[in-house]
Amino acid sequence: MYIQNTRSCYWMAVRVIVYSVCMKVFPQKFLVPPARKAAVDISIVWIPTCPRQYNLIVQWFPVGSDCPPCNSELIWKKPYRKISKKRWSQRIVCVYFEPDYLPSKKG
Repeated sequence: MYIQNTRSCYWMAVRVIVYSVCMKVFPQKFLVPPARKAAVDISIVWIPTCPRQYNLIVQWFPVGSDCPPCNSELIWKKPYRKISKKRWSQRIVCVYFEPDYLPSKKG
């Protein structure tokens, strides 16, 4: 999945949250320079008991026109660099997974 920063002069702090043991996201927290894209790798481990649809929560906020002097993990630790939650944005992304192989049911 690609995430694009459409702002022309602000860096964005981004995090992707998933609530499933069947889905892995890397990186989960990162910085995106102005007018650039960042790639996020989504891996799904198919286990028969896991659902086929997942919701990812993507949250972001602007961190300024200069590259922040800390890593992306620190930005997402409280107190969130004193960024008001009113400046946060978020989207829910639905991911549907169809496994290549479905075991046959014996009956």
